[in-house]
Amino acid sequence: MDPPTKTADTALNSTSDNTTLNPHRDTVTLMNLDPPSNGTQVLRGSFGELREVEGEIIAAPVNPAGTNFHFDSRTNDFAAVSAYFHVDRIFRTIADLGFTVTGPAGYFRNTVFPVGIDHRCLLGDEINAHCSGDGAGGIGHVGYGVMDQTDTVHPLGRACDPRVHWHELCGHGILYEYVDHPNFGFAHSAGDSLAAIYSDPDSRLWGVDGTLLGKPGDLRFAYAPWHPTLTRRYAREFADALMAVDQLNWTSAGVFGGAYSKVIRWSFEKQGEYQNPLVVNGGPTDKKVVTPGLPPDQDVYIDDGRAGEYQYQPVHWHTTTIWNRRAADGGTTHEEPALGQTNFVYVKVRNRGTQTANNVVVHGYHTKPGAGLLWPTDFEPFDTPKLSAGSLAANSAQETVVGPFEWTPNINAHGHDCLLMIAGATGDGSNVESFTAGEVIPEWRLVPNDNNIGQRNVNPVPGGGGAKALLRAFEGVGFWSATRTRNGRR
Repeated sequence: MDPPTKTADTALNSTSDNTTLNPHRDTVTLMNLDPPSNGTQVLRGSFGELREVEGEIIAAPVNPAGTNFHFDSRTNDFAAVSAYFHVDRIFRTIADLGFTVTGPAGYFRNTVFPVGIDHRCLLGDEINAHCSGDGAGGIGHVGYGVMDQTDTVHPLGRACDPRVHWHELCGHGILYEYVDHPNFGFAHSAGDSLAAIYSDPDSRLWGVDGTLLGKPGDLRFAYAPWHPTLTRRYAREFADALMAVDQLNWTSAGVFGGAYSKVIRWSFEKQGEYQNPLVVNGGPTDKKVVTPGLPPDQDVYIDDGRAGEYQYQPVHWHTTTIWNRRAADGGTTHEEPALGQTNFVYVKVRNRGTQTANNVVVHGYHTKPGAGLLWPTDFEPFDTPKLSAGSLAANSAQETVVGPFEWTPNINAHGHDCLLMIAGATGDGSNVESFTAGEVIPEWRLVPNDNNIGQRNVNPVPGGGGAKALLRAFEGVGFWSATRTRNGRR
């Protein structure tokens, strides 16, 4: 990791000399290297290879077999070793995440490996780096300049900064594979975001004893704290940008935006963003942030087992805080709905926000006969379409039961119907409000990513209309029957 990120010491900048920088080098194993040949070891492996591609001709180091590639920080050789290590590590990380990297079915199926790495391909003292395509929809090579223009006799290579590799390979390199261009049409790339996420756990903003090493936010949310001029930053502004982009539609794929903003906001909250400003950033208890931040001011939810949060939920269609009764008796245990008669649904609603939620309203829906599970086209309102829940106190202290909602199961819903409850309040609308006429979203994207929504799948059974209705329900339904004799034969 770059010295400023490791230490939170901004004095360790790109103009620092070898005496200052060398103590912050890390001795690591160079993985995936080809075996030595004729008694020498070159920086070539299964994922990357140091080679001359363009620009200045500065040879990569070649060592006797069995010796270490140890060099001063401000040398081209150190830049070459850093380039190999970081490029290889990125592809290893992608593989560790479960992706097949190479080959016809690989994530980088159009890239010929090993990828070319030119550790000093930019002319002169240019502070930059780039990733070039191969003209066939894959990565051609990555190349790097320097980090500092004040001392070119002892060059500090741009390849020494681990974040630049994420920018180039996982920003531009991936895009060559999938859009045949180094940039998005609407933005530069996602490389800086990936660099921030990957680097965050290694940030040494706080000492091991919990003391503050630097001003909160100085380095942790900077894209490239070792770069002499770049000032790109993340933190809450980054979260806001992601949530804004989530509202956009991916028209070419028919995917409509607005499903993930609540999850994005919660993710940053869990990492310590949205703290009470009175206790951090210069407040009376300016100390290490080790707890999640605050929920939104209002955050009305229907509890699906996650207490209004967004941990992974493999079964989002069995929310037990939604239940059906065959009579409007206020009972709290679930009864499977009866076909051919009015049923009654109840739901519990809470507020995990920091302030009272006012004007709470709950809407109720179930699936149309023969329909799928697309919102809104496949759902119809209950006979009682909505009920008011008044106000809910903050911090989940108050639980309100809303109901009964009258509804009648679909006549053809033998064995299956879906109850969908949507709560909202002033300051906390459901994600369904993001979808306008003609826009749809499958329930598996909508429900688990919005705590305002709860789903319970039910199994309507014959029951209304007495014995005749029960017999009619079995018309056309077949089943197998068998008997077993005492000797086990049928």
